[in-house]
Amino acid sequence: MEKSKSKNNEKSKSTNTTLSVGAETREKVVSRLQEINKQSVGGNITVRQYIEFLMDLETPENLKTLLKSSIRGKTLNELYKKRFFEKFNTQSEDEFYSFIWSDKFSKFKKENRDVLELF
Repeated sequence: MEKSKSKNNEKSKSTNTTLSVGAETREKVVSRLQEINKQSVGGNITVRQYIEFLMDLETPENLKTLLKSSIRGKTLNELYKKRFFEKFNTQSEDEFYSFIWSDKFSKFKKENRDVLELF
């Protein structure tokens, strides 16, 4: 009798966990799955299958694009600072911050749009 209880307990343990996403993202995924599952061929695709499929499409180039899109604010400023130090052969943060507040900085940013390649 104890053996059957232990087998039932092992079977009832779920390995599923939740993944929190915003309402808009959830709506998009559910909507897309509904479109996919309207197809007359094959069975219904689950959210798990869909996410695993999308993860298989991940490439280093796509991941790099995703990471670049997440760079903003302080991190972007650090990349410009690194480029400034390279170009002007200095390590003075005071010079860098003075440069940021000058009219020359917007031109510098335009000329150095490739700073995202530094990471």
